[in-house]
Amino acid sequence: MDDLKLVIDYYQEYEEDKRLFRDNAHKIEFLTTVHYLDQFIKPNMRVLEVGAGTGIYSYYYANKGVQVTAFELVDKNINILNEKLQYNAPIEIIQGDARDLSIFKENHFDVVLCLGPLYHLHSDKHKKQCINECLKVVKPNGLVAFSYINNYMAFINEALYDNRFLTIENIDNMLDNFSIGGHFCFLNPDKIELLLNDFPFVIKHHIAVDGLNYTLKDSINNFNDRTFNNWFYYHLRTCEDKSILGYSSHGLIVGNKR
Repeated sequence: MDDLKLVIDYYQEYEEDKRLFRDNAHKIEFLTTVHYLDQFIKPNMRVLEVGAGTGIYSYYYANKGVQVTAFELVDKNINILNEKLQYNAPIEIIQGDARDLSIFKENHFDVVLCLGPLYHLHSDKHKKQCINECLKVVKPNGLVAFSYINNYMAFINEALYDNRFLTIENIDNMLDNFSIGGHFCFLNPDKIELLLNDFPFVIKHHIAVDGLNYTLKDSINNFNDRTFNNWFYYHLRTCEDKSILGYSSHGLIVGNKR
């Protein structure tokens, strides 16, 4: 199944369930995402999470009285989703590929969350398949959220981790080809907006979901609770500023189907 075999193998080994709560710097991605989505998602709405991972967001909303369907590719993640059922409000769990949501009725869901699949679909063709499928199954004027990994910050993170990565070849690869290691691919803020412009979709928010937090992680992880809360307040005040979008590891676009 083209690139997805690499993705499946990667997540079979990776501890995805702990990623968002590993430390303060990682936690900001989750806190920012729900800060925005909570403004729109209400009890009894029908929500589809495409690429649900281990269900961090699916169970968060199910426990708020939302009718959640979690759609996930990786066997390991499906097993964890099922294990969590005994401790949480019920959700529907379905295994499948984000490029094919034909199992669902068109115009069925109030909200569709696509918070991971675009990280792994290398070609524009496959990205557009995923975007189109998400928009087909959401109601007219329904909410859709797409997340992506920013290639500018992905390069900086690699270079900071190992300065031997700082070569002309790697710079060209990251800025022009938007991929690394086969299982991840990247977009920049302009590229994701251009992709979405081809669809009946109106952008409401474009968010630097973790902002400068990975770059400043050593300081942020040493903040006490009061300082962290103040930093998070600053982050929320600035995370839609276009000058910060390029420095965020993860971006989030929230909008409505036309």
